[in-house]
Amino acid sequence: MSAITTSPTTTQRPTTITATIVLLILLGLSVLIPFSGTDQIPQAALILGYVFAVLKLVAAAGLWRCRKWAAILGFVAVLLDALASAPGLFGAPTAALQIYITIAVIASIAALVLLALPISRRAYV
Repeated sequence: MSAITTSPTTTQRPTTITATIVLLILLGLSVLIPFSGTDQIPQAALILGYVFAVLKLVAAAGLWRCRKWAAILGFVAVLLDALASAPGLFGAPTAALQIYITIAVIASIAALVLLALPISRRAYV
């Protein structure tokens, strides 16, 4: 029976980063959920949402390895996406879309807080 050892340079991933990774993946994949009323959203806003989704998935992959660039990318992508989504909190074409945007903005705020916590920041290499 062999024991798995870690080298001193290996960084343990805190639970806060793992939770952030889950949130980023869910936020990134959530753009694939079809909603009625999206035809009333400007095409540029939809494309921007897809770009931010890809950036969140890339950040999640980098955070898995506790990379500092991924934390920065994730923070910027989530912040800009939340700000771009904010008008939809009150002006979404359908109630379902408004609920989705509200949940996404709340999850985005949670991801931003988790990324900024001192325990998370100490783990980035």
